[in-house]
Amino acid sequence: MKYLKDANTQGMRAGTVRAIELRAERYGLDWAKITQTIGIEWFLDRCTALQVPFERYVQLAEHVAQQTGNDVDIFEEFSGSDAEMLSLVDYTTLYAPTVEDSLRNWARYMRVFYRSFTTNLRRDRDWECIEYRSFQDVKPHRQFSYALAAATSSRVMALSEAIPSSIRVEVDAPAPVNSCKFLENHGSRFKFDCERIRVFIPASSLGDAPSGANANLFRLLERTAFQKHMPCEERCFGQIPEIINQHLKSGTLSIASVAANLNMSERSLQRSVAAQGTTFRKLVESTRKALAKHYLEETSLPLKEVTYLLGFSEISAFSRAVKSWFGQPPRVYRQFHSHSST
Repeated sequence: MKYLKDANTQGMRAGTVRAIELRAERYGLDWAKITQTIGIEWFLDRCTALQVPFERYVQLAEHVAQQTGNDVDIFEEFSGSDAEMLSLVDYTTLYAPTVEDSLRNWARYMRVFYRSFTTNLRRDRDWECIEYRSFQDVKPHRQFSYALAAATSSRVMALSEAIPSSIRVEVDAPAPVNSCKFLENHGSRFKFDCERIRVFIPASSLGDAPSGANANLFRLLERTAFQKHMPCEERCFGQIPEIINQHLKSGTLSIASVAANLNMSERSLQRSVAAQGTTFRKLVESTRKALAKHYLEETSLPLKEVTYLLGFSEISAFSRAVKSWFGQPPRVYRQFHSHSST
């Protein structure tokens, strides 16, 4: 089987393959040949509703790393700088009211959406720990472990300014040979060759409010994430923020385009959103605001590129929006709130 449509089957979102394809292109590799070797369709990463079998995904990550000769690119790809990588797991984590709620949701939704691995949340007096099952039965799995450790730790570090300096990360794989910016900044917090992947967060940070906390959007996402009798990846409301991201970036955002992605009529989408106490317009605004906050605080992307990613036609329009949201123009806001260099 080359790909899966059932999101309850063990697998990885096809969209996560996109970062690996882009890396292969940067190194001048033949993507079609690579995917043929692994046994998946070359265009699969464009089909975000599908899933890649877990074993194939692990093989793909290892194969591309061997071909490029660089074993740390995947740290950069999965450390959260690209909004295309964000999923419902990220949104219900980054928008939660407290760090404790964020960690609970990360463990909770990882168990639902990624059935290939077990996620647990453990607590003692001083630490909260996100723990994954051992992957020693999956060989080789080094690249996958790097990706999972980078994705988890980067999301956790984005929750509170107090966490990056005190977080501890254990990885069930040998230390990488190469280095990258992410490891230069946070590598001292990582310990390799451990039994399994564990991320330790100081208990003193659990009551902090994440920088991206958005109560209205959080309630909407959490209320709908466990709708019964629907495949996880096809839950309409859970997919809306991700679909909005995609259409903002391509300049094709409209209620018609989002409804088409969900296989709904515009009227059905409007009714469904209204039933959750909001409107499509407000949902777009909330998503745009949260993404602007992410780009300005967590990345060093040029403002012109951020303008494009958020679907604004001109920097002046983007600047007006940022000032209305945060009370400061984007340059000033980034100057005082940026975490991208830490």
